[in-house]
Amino acid sequence: MIAVIGEILVDIFKDGEEETVLPGGAPFNVACNIAHFGGEVGFIGSVGTDKYGDMLKIIAESRPFKYVFIKQHEKKATTQAIVTLTNGERNFKFKRDNAVDYVFDIEVLKQVTFPDNTLLHLGSLMLSEKVGQDFAFDVLKLVKECGLKLSFDLNFRTDIFGEMHNWIPLFSKIINEAAIVKFSEEEIIAYTNEKDAESALRTFKNDKQIIIVSLGNNGSMFKYDGHIIKVPTLKVEPVDTTGAGDAFYSFILYALSRKKNWQFTHGELIKILYLANQVGAASTLKKGAIDVVPDINEIKAWGYHE
Repeated sequence: MIAVIGEILVDIFKDGEEETVLPGGAPFNVACNIAHFGGEVGFIGSVGTDKYGDMLKIIAESRPFKYVFIKQHEKKATTQAIVTLTNGERNFKFKRDNAVDYVFDIEVLKQVTFPDNTLLHLGSLMLSEKVGQDFAFDVLKLVKECGLKLSFDLNFRTDIFGEMHNWIPLFSKIINEAAIVKFSEEEIIAYTNEKDAESALRTFKNDKQIIIVSLGNNGSMFKYDGHIIKVPTLKVEPVDTTGAGDAFYSFILYALSRKKNWQFTHGELIKILYLANQVGAASTLKKGAIDVVPDINEIKAWGYHE
């Protein structure tokens, strides 16, 4: 089981005078992908009482989640991400005035029954605001009390956070408690102030953690149990990279959640990341971040075995 908590928002794609509005938010993308693979997943998010919030609530409640809690907050706005594409590469600008993507109630989470081996995946954008930080620390307490495994995707947005160095002490409090953490190459270099991803991975000393770095069209790499391993990917001509990182990480969480215990061989992790690289690459061949991943039968045809 995977419990996902974090931002749900609208991605607004600008193409001249035309606008395309699609559901988004990294945690929501991840939850939708996991459900698409057939995984057991629940989602908790917050939206406003505007047309975008109405749309997102309907979409979220129509998804095959085990549970979904979408709180619509009175007189608040749904967060918007304005997305521009240049040669398939995305750029985000967030519209977050009076928004609620970072407002959550820990009492809602306490109503959830967590099966053994539950992974709780926490989004990062809530950490930009005090109310979201307080909630995140309550989540850390709940993770310990319930014996859950914490997943965290740094997903750093300069448009929201500003400079990385200002946030490292806060991020470290979450990252140090996580069983699995995902960075982009740029994020882990900025977070550790190292010269490259491999040097950055060496700064993580907890061998029980799985630290994952996405490398775009160069694949990915991970550190676990004292070893750092790079995993290649297939080369594609991307149409839209908006959901690639979320597609990649969602398959990793799905595959890890199918394991009965939190013990892995390096060979198992290499295979999972190799397939996750393919899932991420395949997602760039369509526009948007949801409903762009292959189904589990296609992934099994690539060699995935549960």
